Amino acid sequence: MGKERGGTMLSAEAIDEFKNLYLKQYGISLTQEQAIELGTKLVRLVKIVYGSNLPQKWISKVDREENKN
Repeated sequence: MGKERGGTMLSAEAIDEFKNLYLKQYGISLTQEQAIELGTKLVRLVKIVYGSNLPQKWISKVDREENKN
């Protein structure tokens, strides 16, 4: 998976998990492209809101996701 706009990268596993959570929450099945776009926007938003105050457990998970690709 290549880099998305803004430099955020999501693994195939993260995209599938996002699709499943979205379906469970909203009852809408996303395409792969929709999941990548919405998931990337969500990750960027969380990074903007939390800035350098991201919980440590999130930082390590985000780093692992970005280093998978």
